[in-house]
Amino acid sequence: MDALGWFVTAIAILLTGISKAGLGGALGGLAVPFMSMWIPPRDAVAVVLPILIVMDMVGIRVWRGKADRGDLRHLIPAALLGIGAGTLLFGVLSDRMVKLVLGLIALSLTFLAGYGGMVSLAQMTIAGIAGYMVAIFGVIGYLFIKLGIEPAPLLLGYVLGPMMEENLR
Repeated sequence: MDALGWFVTAIAILLTGISKAGLGGALGGLAVPFMSMWIPPRDAVAVVLPILIVMDMVGIRVWRGKADRGDLRHLIPAALLGIGAGTLLFGVLSDRMVKLVLGLIALSLTFLAGYGGMVSLAQMTIAGIAGYMVAIFGVIGYLFIKLGIEPAPLLLGYVLGPMMEENLR
């Protein structure tokens, strides 16, 4: 893995840790899709899964004896179903299809997180605008990748452009 792959992996693990600590919401769920943009999805899962297991072992130790049996009745069957489906699909699907499935899961979870707890039209409008912005920047990023356009010079121009205009007048 090259330096960029290691950097992306470190960011994904950091987001997962922040999320597991209760500070980042569902950011940890984006670790594998985020890493899959730079490394094969099976490798991303192979890196993240042991880390998640260790984090969960710490969580189990902290919450021992404090579990709500009603929650466990819903969580355990769903977890077993997800583990089974993931095992079957990872063995059958190509890397390209795994990326597609991960993308669809990430989009559906993003949609549910954005609209799941909405109570007013104003909140839905703000979340909708943010969703469209994410979609627009996603399409732009995809086009950059497909056309071979490097984003760094554009970002540099965007950041330095206003400063140059102000200071070079």
